[in-house]
Amino acid sequence: METLNVWKLVLGIGALNVLLFVVIWCGVIALLAGMSGWKRLARRYAAPTGASPGTGSEQTFRSASAFLNGVRYRHCLTVTVGPEGVGLALWPLFRMGQPPLRIPWTAVRSVAPVKIPVLGDGARLEVSTGDARDSTVRLVVSGDVGRAVLTARPSEVAAYGVAAPYPPPVGY
Repeated sequence: METLNVWKLVLGIGALNVLLFVVIWCGVIALLAGMSGWKRLARRYAAPTGASPGTGSEQTFRSASAFLNGVRYRHCLTVTVGPEGVGLALWPLFRMGQPPLRIPWTAVRSVAPVKIPVLGDGARLEVSTGDARDSTVRLVVSGDVGRAVLTARPSEVAAYGVAAPYPPPVGY
């Protein structure tokens, strides 16, 4: 009978550890969603349920990385860039409370090329959250995604208040 009680204790501790891990995981994901501005963007630009982040006429980048307000999403994004705007979707493991986004170019206040230490060239977008405070979320993408953003943006989207050509690259 002693052996049975020990196994119950071991299984109980194991189950509590798994539960604790899941609770901490969910808490960290929710914290990052709030800090990055993803939640604010999702209130206005959440993609319809079941829809892909794009419409099919754009470039898709899987395992992409980006910074949202300084929070780094490293190799866990699918980013689409096209004539309608930019789409962002997290891998399902990280998606909790962060639905896929479709950000139209009309919501992008400015786009500028940037040099990102270690990562190289990229693009910085200032995206309006559309809320009462009319705040913005800074989205920074590098590499092929950054080049696609700089190429796809309509001429109406200013490069920091100046129509194309772009100003010289600036630091993040």
